Amino acid sequence: TSSEMQGPGRCMELSGDAATVVVANTTFSHHEVLGGGGGAVVWARDGAVTLQLRHVSMTSNMVLLGKGGAVLVEAGDEGEHAAHVELNDVTFNKNQAQGGGGGAVAIERGTLTAAHVTCVDNEGFGGGGCLHVSDGVATVSDSVIKANVDTLGGGVFALRSQLGVWRTRIMSNVAFNGANVHSRTSSVTLVDCSVEDAEGYESTCAKVYDESTFVANRTTFRGCVSTRDGGALGLYTQSTARLSECSITECESTAAS
Repeated sequence: TSSEMQGPGRCMELSGDAATVVVANTTFSHHEVLGGGGGAVVWARDGAVTLQLRHVSMTSNMVLLGKGGAVLVEAGDEGEHAAHVELNDVTFNKNQAQGGGGGAVAIERGTLTAAHVTCVDNEGFGGGGCLHVSDGVATVSDSVIKANVDTLGGGVFALRSQLGVWRTRIMSNVAFNGANVHSRTSSVTLVDCSVEDAEGYESTCAKVYDESTFVANRTTFRGCVSTRDGGALGLYTQSTARLSECSITECESTAAS
């Protein structure tokens, strides 16, 4: 059975310990939150919440003053009491977070497992046009992150977090720094991924910043152009990178020598 939920207000607000919410075969569209908080579709705001989304579409949802255009989880503490989100066969399209990062999804102090996710044409204003993760752990596999926009990390932004990405295309995202991937004080691992076709001011394929570690295995970096430096990859402030069996083609900096 399929269902459709349409705005204008927030669809779900979750709170409390040990709450589990499962949403399947549902389309959410045109939910708008103009006041405080984020997550126009789902805002999990305290407690240890488990949220499972399966075969779900979220389109044209918007928050004005918060993070997470469609989904915001900022519930619980770190460790065993953290919030947890599972995404399986979920589409995010044209969602906006005008007051923070995570145009589609923002995770704070929680964990995320995402598989077969399509995240296209979303927009944030504080890190992560598609996905923002802070003080958390995120795993993404077999997904597409494309044509999202933010000031930092047009595709994905990680802050004080662990991010692992497998068999995923991260492409054509737009940001001032780290157009496809932006890592700050985080550990990022890419395996069998394609990171491609981005243009920006600095480190367009990936910016690795502020004591971050970056590992890429069997990953392709292609067609990333920077107007300053680090067309493919930029390392800053005691950060480290290790690449194994990777390909880097058609990446360049157009800055004057």
